[in-house]
Amino acid sequence: MSDLRIQYNEEMVGRGHPTKADTLNRLFLAGGMRSPEGKNHWAVFKKQTGDPPTAADELALYAKEEGGELALYARPALGGPAWRLI
Repeated sequence: MSDLRIQYNEEMVGRGHPTKADTLNRLFLAGGMRSPEGKNHWAVFKKQTGDPPTAADELALYAKEEGGELALYARPALGGPAWRLI
């Protein structure tokens, strides 16, 4: 699959599902994110102590410790509930 983005006909599945491929984290697992110019971009997330605020046109990706391990979280616009990604 050359396009690693989630397709409209795929079921959203994250890390640890016993029978389905990880679609949610596929871009990160494949070796980085690509810019519109086709260049790889890496992101490093420092551990946060709380959930960051978000405006109406923002999505926050951040690292937070949970159960003794560092996990990647996403928080949608206007401070909605955060989702653990990996």
